[in-house]
Amino acid sequence: MFFFGYLILEWPMGLAAQHFHTGKVIGIVVLFWGLTMMSCALTKDFAGIIVQRFVLDALQSTCGTSSAR
Repeated sequence: MFFFGYLILEWPMGLAAQHFHTGKVIGIVVLFWGLTMMSCALTKDFAGIIVQRFVLDALQSTCGTSSAR
């Protein structure tokens, strides 16, 4: 699931990091990443963990695109 989440949000997160203050964009993404990570305790089955992992990796695409510049 890593590559699917990363692939879908890599381009929009890169644009957001370019057009807005990069520190604020990454700060907001880190906040949502932490909330998503905490939601791992709420998952009950494998499908929930896969969805949670997809969202985590989609949010991680911000750090990869902003550090490549």
